[in-house]
Amino acid sequence: MEVIAPAIAMLGFLGAIGWIVSVVVEGRRRTMAIQARADFQNRVLEKYGSGREFVELVQSEGGQKLLNALPAESAAGPADRILGSVHRGILLVFLGIGLLLVTAFVERDIQKTSLAFGVIILALGIGFLVSATLSRRLARSLSLLPPAERPGTRELASRS
Repeated sequence: MEVIAPAIAMLGFLGAIGWIVSVVVEGRRRTMAIQARADFQNRVLEKYGSGREFVELVQSEGGQKLLNALPAESAAGPADRILGSVHRGILLVFLGIGLLLVTAFVERDIQKTSLAFGVIILALGIGFLVSATLSRRLARSLSLLPPAERPGTRELASRS
């Protein structure tokens, strides 16, 4: 049981390193997608010297297909960010509860450490969930998300 605290610390450290690597990889992927889009647009603009030729290209069916060949970089919308916050919150809540449960089965020396980590991680998880709830309400009030649908409203609308 003396190994649990160092093992938990090592898992936390490896988790943090994994998260940092995933953030860096995602950032590079986005940068490459943005660069590819910019290069494509620059080549199209260089090919058509005048604005009139470019407008004709954009208005043609083939030009629309050409311009849509490389999709625009879509930033995560409010719903995606809120869902990510809920996801992190749930994971941290369960991790915190797990650490608090481990406290009952370890030696006294390790109990304080496990309890401290458990409370901190549980508080972080609850914070993510509260933040997601408040963000959802704010996004709805600013019309960034569609209004909440009440149960049965679709049936009532279809009967009319």
